[in-house]
Amino acid sequence: GGHGDGGLGPGIEGGIGGVIDLRTRMPLDLDNLTVSGSLRGRYNDLAKKWNPMASALVSTKWAVGDGEMGVLLSGSFQQRAFRADIVSIGAHGRRTDIIPGQSIITPNGTYEPLVDGKRTRIGIDGTWQWRPTPEIEIYAQGSYQQFRSIQEQYGLNVPSNGRAIVPGSVTLFPGTNDFKSGTFSNVVVSTFGVARDTYDKNRQFSAGGKWTTDAATISTDFSYQKSTNTLYYSELDLSTTVPQVQIDLTGSTNGGVATTLLSGVNLTQIGSYNLAALTRSENHYKGDSYAAGLAGDFKVDSPFFSGTTIGVRWAKRTMEFTPIRFFNSPAANTNATPYARLFEPMPFNNFYRSASNITFASLVANPDLLRDDFNSVRSALGITTAPAGGPKAIFRIDGTGAR
Repeated sequence: GGHGDGGLGPGIEGGIGGVIDLRTRMPLDLDNLTVSGSLRGRYNDLAKKWNPMASALVSTKWAVGDGEMGVLLSGSFQQRAFRADIVSIGAHGRRTDIIPGQSIITPNGTYEPLVDGKRTRIGIDGTWQWRPTPEIEIYAQGSYQQFRSIQEQYGLNVPSNGRAIVPGSVTLFPGTNDFKSGTFSNVVVSTFGVARDTYDKNRQFSAGGKWTTDAATISTDFSYQKSTNTLYYSELDLSTTVPQVQIDLTGSTNGGVATTLLSGVNLTQIGSYNLAALTRSENHYKGDSYAAGLAGDFKVDSPFFSGTTIGVRWAKRTMEFTPIRFFNSPAANTNATPYARLFEPMPFNNFYRSASNITFASLVANPDLLRDDFNSVRSALGITTAPAGGPKAIFRIDGTGAR
């Protein structure tokens, strides 16, 4: 936010619903010396981690000639560890090959990701304010905000669509043609390791002044803002054919979760797998904006009107988006054994609090390798094509306006 005074400052945006005028805390509003702070801890029971939340503010002011001057500094820091265990049932479709003479509504598989990560927020603000006389005020503000989310994802994708059913294994929910449980044969299952990191930065600067008399208040403001947002997503998959996959939707109807049991293959041995897809996705956003305004509030000695406001505002905004999309696979049916260093055992053994009827122990790609040295992973897999952005995918928006 910026310093507002009720006039047409550049930080004010209008809409159909109304106008917002945000005025942040200023040093001359506070005592000669103001110090405040807080420190808290937050615990995530699934991630099993404590993280801090802290903030601090220091403000002071002093006499300068016939007026006064003040400085305010504040900062905040937050971390949050998080984890999410997810079981998603694929889209349902009709199958006529499950029970003779019946059209059975059947899921096309399950998707089981475990998401583990940490979010960090940092904010720093500084304000300088000078009031040389009671009628004149000058200020300058600067702020910096940063947000980053460092995240790993692990799991299995079990697409059963089109796979044969073990005869006699299917049960239905009573009174319906809805699949309840059953066993599928020779299902091509993939495991995945993912590094998904986002970074946001926002820098703001504003300056302005105000002159107040008995009849009018004249104010002026200038602001500049620069923002960036970046996403890096890297994923490497393994694939294997599982002789039997048992899917049971019973738990999903009473507050529980659908379960998937895989049997007939050792998912903890690298020789059970072939290499599968390597993915890289990047989003690069950047934008900046300038705004300036001049406004006057004039009092009117009238029984019908209290006053009038006249002002002008100018703004310029620029936004640019540059994406990178990469999806490639090694040669078909390439056994993963020679590439064992790129993979690791599933780091978590308590998916859905160690549910015994969900198969989750497998080998997955190491997210740290994907994050820190993606091109080395790509080269090790024999993929010569490098991630690149096409010029047709880049777009830029420029806008300038006045009112």
